[in-house]
Amino acid sequence: MPELRTKDINNGWSFTQIGGGEAIKDGEWLSVKQFPTTVHVELLKYGKIPDPFVGLNEWDVQWVGEAEWSFKTEFSVNEQELAAPNAYLVFDGLDTFATVYLNGQKILETDNQFLSHRIAVKNQLKPSGNELLINFASAFREGRKVEKAHEKLYLWNGDSSRLHVRKAQYK
Repeated sequence: MPELRTKDINNGWSFTQIGGGEAIKDGEWLSVKQFPTTVHVELLKYGKIPDPFVGLNEWDVQWVGEAEWSFKTEFSVNEQELAAPNAYLVFDGLDTFATVYLNGQKILETDNQFLSHRIAVKNQLKPSGNELLINFASAFREGRKVEKAHEKLYLWNGDSSRLHVRKAQYK
């Protein structure tokens, strides 16, 4: 069965801060330097933030984790792939609160970084100009909402709302 190879979809990604903000203007998209990636890595490469591992810069970039971000790419599908009986997009470990769109249609919402997702997309594909868009909500803000709806859990370090979020617990 033909497959859309990872190399084909790993190219041409760009990112933006949803609604614009401190580092990126509303409607401005920046090309990612590598993929897969993270917002902090890309902003650092563009010189939009100071290195969070130097001095007290970590405090100056806290806003990055509280903002919403979007990544997008376009890809083509050849005739053989379009003729295949099935087509899937597979996502391994999207960073927690993500909404994925293919050609303007929502195909996935996630709230757990540790799950993989295999999404049938045969009916949404076209030969060229397929746009894959992934919006990432702030795990920090979403965790606060979940904590408020349930209960505050106590821990000895850091913000307690992170205990309500299925996300890697590192910075």
